[in-house]
Amino acid sequence: CYSFLLFGAVCAESFLKGHPPQIPDVLENGQIQDRTRYKTICQTYKNQRRFFTLYDTANKIPVFSAYIFKGSKTGRPRNLVWMTEPQASDNDYKNNSGYDRGHLYPSSYGYSREDKNSTFTLTNIVPQARTFNQRSWSNMEQCVKRFMEKHCIDNNNQIKGFLVTGAEPGNKLLNEKINIPLKMWSAFCCYNSTKKKWFTIAARRQLSALADFPAQSKGALRALLSPSI
Repeated sequence: CYSFLLFGAVCAESFLKGHPPQIPDVLENGQIQDRTRYKTICQTYKNQRRFFTLYDTANKIPVFSAYIFKGSKTGRPRNLVWMTEPQASDNDYKNNSGYDRGHLYPSSYGYSREDKNSTFTLTNIVPQARTFNQRSWSNMEQCVKRFMEKHCIDNNNQIKGFLVTGAEPGNKLLNEKINIPLKMWSAFCCYNSTKKKWFTIAARRQLSALADFPAQSKGALRALLSPSI
C-alpha cells in the first residue's frame, strides 16, 4: 500500500499502521518540516476522535485529511452550521460565487451521523470549482466508495479502508485570503480477506479539468474498479 513513515501518536489510528504519507517539503520521514506553518489537528466531535488533518496556516487550507471508511448507514446531514476554527473563519468563504466548500473527508464516507457531522469543519475543506466538485470529483468519490463497500472486507467481515485526501496549492486566492488549490489528490488502501491481498489506488485531478493523472494511472483505476475483480 502507501509508502508510509513513522509519524507519532497524533490521531495515529487514522493511518494504516499509524504511518502518514510522504509529502515533499511538508511532511518528510514522519516529520513536519515547518511546525509554525503546518498544524496537526485530531478532528474530535462529541468527545470522540474522528479523523486527522494536517493544516496549512499560510494558505488557510488543509494539506490533507486522513480517515477510515467503515461503510455508511445514514444520509447527508442537513441544516448544519459549519464548525469554525482559530485557523479558519466562516467569513473567509462569504461571497464565494462559483466555488463550493469542498470536503477532503467527504461527509458521504462517514459511518454514523456523528461521523458525517464531524466533516463539516472549515479545516476539512478547500475552495473547489462548483462544476468540478459536483461532477468529476463527486463521481470519483462515489466510484471509490462503491468499490470499497464491495471489496474492502477485512478478516472480521467488516468494511474497512484507509484513505488520505489532499490539495495542492494554486496561485489564486478566494476573498484575498484562502488559497484556491490547483489540484486535488486522493489515495486509498484496503485488505480483501477473500482474495487475501491488498488493493490500493491513487488519483490526482486538476480543479478546472477532468483527469490530470497519467494514462497508465487511469487504466489502473479502471482495472481496480472493474466488477470482475
